Amino acid sequence: MKNVLFFTVIMLQSLIGFAQQNTLLTKNENEAILYMREEEKLARDVYDSMYVKWGGNPFGNIRYSEQVHMDKMKMLITTYSLQDPVVTTKNSHGMFINPTLQKYYNELAATGSQSLTAALKVGAKIEELDIVDLEERIKQTQNENVINSFEFLKRASHNHLRAFVRRLKMEGVNYEPVILNKVSFNKIIKAEKAKGRCKQKCD
Repeated sequence: MKNVLFFTVIMLQSLIGFAQQNTLLTKNENEAILYMREEEKLARDVYDSMYVKWGGNPFGNIRYSEQVHMDKMKMLITTYSLQDPVVTTKNSHGMFINPTLQKYYNELAATGSQSLTAALKVGAKIEELDIVDLEERIKQTQNENVINSFEFLKRASHNHLRAFVRRLKMEGVNYEPVILNKVSFNKIIKAEKAKGRCKQKCD
């Protein structure tokens, strides 16, 4: 009888713990995690398409890194018992719950299909978008678990942005930022490679 009561108490404590984890998130944090889960998927899906179309790096390596970032967001979703939008869409290529990200994907994939240079510029733009979105969402939370995960993604996006800019330079193109301001962009480009990470080399 004592054993039954003991295990019952343990199970109730576990259930309460899961419920408390979910309530620890603010509405902004909840939305940010789900948004970034799909935004990382957007990057992976676009880079998958660009790799099929144009081949080579940085698309070949960075697409694997984006899957790592998706998995990072999945960990938060699991921790806080959120409904995963990627599960809802069955992880289908190019499919998103968020209408803004769906629109972005359609436009970016179409633009990147025009030429290799256009595809590389799309990659740089995606990384700029990631950085700006992550910075904004980091400001909206004091949850260390969320902040650490977002900072990890941001460092990786810095690495990816540098990789796309380097490759564009090899193609004879000096990339100019389209989302970041010039000062922030230059600071990222001149910085050392950060621990982010690409599964293999970014480029």
